[in-house]
Amino acid sequence: MIGKKNQGKHIMLELKGIAASGGIAVASVLRIHGQKAVKGFGGDAGEARKLYFELKKQAHKEFERLAGISRETGNGDMSGLFDSYRMMIEDPNFEEAVLGRINRGVALSDAIRESGEEMAASLVASGDEYIKARSADVMGISDELIHQLSELNEPETGEEPKEDILGTGPYVVIAVRLSPTQLLRLDKRKIEAICLSEGTVNDHTAILAGSMGIPCVVGLGPGLMKEGTERIAVDGTAGMVYLDPDNETVRKYLDVKESIRLRRERARLRLKDRPVTDCGRTVKVCCNISSPDDIDDITANDADGVGLFRTEYLYLKGNDYPSEEEQFESYSEVLRKMKGKEVIIRTCDIGFDKAVDYMKLPVEQNPGMGIRGIRISFERPEMFKTQLRALYRASVFGDLKIMFPMISSIWEIREAKRYCEEVRSELDLEGKEYGDVKIGIMIETPSSALLSGEFAKEVDFFSIGSNDLTQYTIGADRINPDISRYYDAYHPAVKELIRMTVENAHKCGIKVGICGELASDENMTGFFKEICIDELSVSPSRLLRVKLDLLGD
Repeated sequence: MIGKKNQGKHIMLELKGIAASGGIAVASVLRIHGQKAVKGFGGDAGEARKLYFELKKQAHKEFERLAGISRETGNGDMSGLFDSYRMMIEDPNFEEAVLGRINRGVALSDAIRESGEEMAASLVASGDEYIKARSADVMGISDELIHQLSELNEPETGEEPKEDILGTGPYVVIAVRLSPTQLLRLDKRKIEAICLSEGTVNDHTAILAGSMGIPCVVGLGPGLMKEGTERIAVDGTAGMVYLDPDNETVRKYLDVKESIRLRRERARLRLKDRPVTDCGRTVKVCCNISSPDDIDDITANDADGVGLFRTEYLYLKGNDYPSEEEQFESYSEVLRKMKGKEVIIRTCDIGFDKAVDYMKLPVEQNPGMGIRGIRISFERPEMFKTQLRALYRASVFGDLKIMFPMISSIWEIREAKRYCEEVRSELDLEGKEYGDVKIGIMIETPSSALLSGEFAKEVDFFSIGSNDLTQYTIGADRINPDISRYYDAYHPAVKELIRMTVENAHKCGIKVGICGELASDENMTGFFKEICIDELSVSPSRLLRVKLDLLGD
């Protein structure tokens, strides 16, 4: 939806997009058109090959750095993405394609770009939606190699910067597309909002913007890149963007922004207050983390605990399975730092949207419903037992709860508990201590929600993974931008399954949390209080806002 408003000679353009991250911004423009052009680096093939391997090393370091930055922002999925990039850049097929072109006399930059485009096109042609989505990752790797190449030389004569800053900042970033890598290279302190012509709420950039607390609107169409725009007003909650806003619109949104700032200040003053549901239950507000490095952020904001510790980073950061000692040190550090507060650690959830080459997972027609979550743990029992041993040993340092992902049948719960019993028996024989560890499961499938009354008799707590529950209930892949209009987290069926899960859990005397994207959705606060949810777990940057939403004004 596009509209124009005239005010004398002033023309304000209204654009309606998709709200990806809430918030208000009024600022000047940082227009990003794309990558800088780089010199071809043609000539000697031997030198080009040597340079290519140097670029790989630099890109590898950069992905490692960006993974660390993502963990600092509390977004484990993004840190996992960059960790997977580090392994994907070693893909022998991609390397073979690049070197083959170099040997045929193609300039290095063109060889990288063409190889990326060729591999991405082959993934798109596969027809499988998950594999098609991976094409963006291939291009992300190609783009990073070209970026590293551009760092070695100035842009070619006449091909000037692809960034156009009007004003001195802060600014709203506008672009057709923006990769997570590009976003993390910008100065976060100056970014007021991000607006993209293309994209969906499930794009990695939109997710990253949300975790960084940056308002973001996507899918705004080509009108966004209109030349000459000097100032933009952004309503990240409503998905509205105003190019060259009139004075009335500017005043309106500056007032709203000030109101939001005051609410956040009130939230900080009320950190010690405990939100209560409509039925009188106290609601815990916890944080999702991906590594021990995230703990400082959540203790500073006085989170009630760790509602989800994603352990995938341990499997993604190396070239082999993490050892028991390596895992033990990581889990122990988190428990010690949390000083007795609850820490829920999810067992390995590799598969589907996270790649680990050394695991040599099978290529599947429908990986979203394949070997992932608890299934990969059952398929690789030694890996599973190693993780459980590390978890139980670390449990002496705090309040540890173990959570199993992708549970759909009662036999899976019992099988997972059998492994736990086996590990405890081994530790007893070895004379190694462990604490009183509670066992819980993720409610991510319609079957687990429908059978939650039976499941609640088997475990100590539930945590609802709203992202997967939504996609499996509606049958809409959450990472496929082509069907984003069908992925509806507010769908009545999804809400009913959540309500049913909470009711069944409470009947059996166990608690329920939510750790998916819905947990921080202000439009769902009233619903969560109504159904008497026990816990919401969100990224550290969203904790204050979620707590204030629950407390009310």
